[in-house]
Amino acid sequence: MMWDAIVKGDLQAFGSLYRMLYPGLFHYAAKLTARTELAEDALHDTFAYIWQHRQQLGGVSSVRFYLLQAVRNQCLKLLKKEGGIQSLDIVESQIVMAIQPEEIRLKEESAKIRERLDQALQELSPRQREIIFLKYFNNLDYEEIAALLSINYQSVLNHVHKAIVRLRQAEVLQHFRHEK
Repeated sequence: MMWDAIVKGDLQAFGSLYRMLYPGLFHYAAKLTARTELAEDALHDTFAYIWQHRQQLGGVSSVRFYLLQAVRNQCLKLLKKEGGIQSLDIVESQIVMAIQPEEIRLKEESAKIRERLDQALQELSPRQREIIFLKYFNNLDYEEIAALLSINYQSVLNHVHKAIVRLRQAEVLQHFRHEK
């Protein structure tokens, strides 16, 4: 409903959507770019584009997913522009998702567990970290992650499985229950 109102030019609905989703989108963009200024630019560019082209935008099944995808694409474009790199594939391969242990808010978590978790997350590949971040911190399903990253569904499952195996081997998941 909010999306339809935005498409029709409702500035109040647009402002509500912006305030509601900006923090999570900023967090994701900051992880992708590793720079807050670039993340802010990507978000502002994305929201400006949406408002300017709202009449050409069709219905979307998941506004949150649509915006994550738009922000990711804008981050890649800005990284490419800033680095003078010719291929988005190269930029994409250089993204490092640096998930910090403080992002995982668990009650009564000991410093030792945090340290092991941080170390284990850093040992994952950048793609595995990004997928884990999208799955468990943004609650995207496997199909949404596959579409967002332009990889097939099975690849997402394989990355999650390998990441979970590595985290279990590091014995950081013994206190947590893995849910698909």
